[in-house]
Amino acid sequence: MKIKSSASSTRIFRRGILPLIALLLIAALLAGGCSLWPGRDQGGDNKPPAGSEPAKETPKETPKPSTGGQQPKDTPKQLKVSDYFPVKPGMQWGFEGWGNEYATYNLEVVRASGEYVQTSEDNGGTVMARVYRVTENEVVEVYREGEAYDKPDRLDRREKEDVILRAPLAVGNKWPLGTGTSEIVAVGLELKVPAGTFRDVIKVKRGNPESENLVFDYYAPGVGKIKNEFTEANETVLVKSELESYK
Repeated sequence: MKIKSSASSTRIFRRGILPLIALLLIAALLAGGCSLWPGRDQGGDNKPPAGSEPAKETPKETPKPSTGGQQPKDTPKQLKVSDYFPVKPGMQWGFEGWGNEYATYNLEVVRASGEYVQTSEDNGGTVMARVYRVTENEVVEVYREGEAYDKPDRLDRREKEDVILRAPLAVGNKWPLGTGTSEIVAVGLELKVPAGTFRDVIKVKRGNPESENLVFDYYAPGVGKIKNEFTEANETVLVKSELESYK
C-alpha cells in the first residue's frame, strides 16, 4: 500500500507541479525577451529590431554635379576680336559728347574689301578718313587722313600699323601703340549708355609715357565702340563720348 501511495503522489506531482514550472519558465523567457529590443527600457522609440519588420526601400537621389561650393554660372560664349569691331558698309553710329565741342561725332562705314574697311568720322570741325585691317584676332589702323569731306576712296592706302584691339580678349593683354601701350583692363562688363545697356563689354586703356593723361575705350560685341573717355592720371574724366544711336 505504501508503494501504491508513492506512485499516486508522483502522478499528482507531475500533473500539478510540472505544468506550473513550465508556465513560469515561459513567463520568464517572455519577460527577458523584452530587454532585447534596443531602447525599450531606455525610453527609446519602442521599434522592433532590424529584421522584425519588412525592410522599406529608401528612395535614391540622383547625384548632382559638384560646383565647388559655388552657384553655377553661365559660361560666356567665345567671342572674337572681329565681333567687337563690326564693319559692314552702311553701318552708322552717333556719339553724344561732354567736355569738348568735338566729342560729339558721327561715324560711318563707307566701303570695304576683304579684310580692309574705310570709315568716315565727322565731328563738326573736320571729317576724318580711316582705313582698318580687321581679322578674327586683331584690328589694325593702317591709314588716317583729315579734311576728307567728300569721303574719297582711300581703301588701298597704307602708312601705319596701329593695333586697336588684339587677341586674346583677356585682362592683362597689352601691346605697343605708337610710343605708348594699350592694355585690356576689364572684360565681361555691363555698361549703360544713351543707346542702351550692353553686356560682355571690353575696356581698353591707352597710355603714353609722354603724357599723364589716359584714354579708355569700351567695345560691345555686335556693336563696336560704345564709349571712350579722356582722363587725367587719376582717371578723373575730362572728355567723354557715349553711343547715342546706331544702325
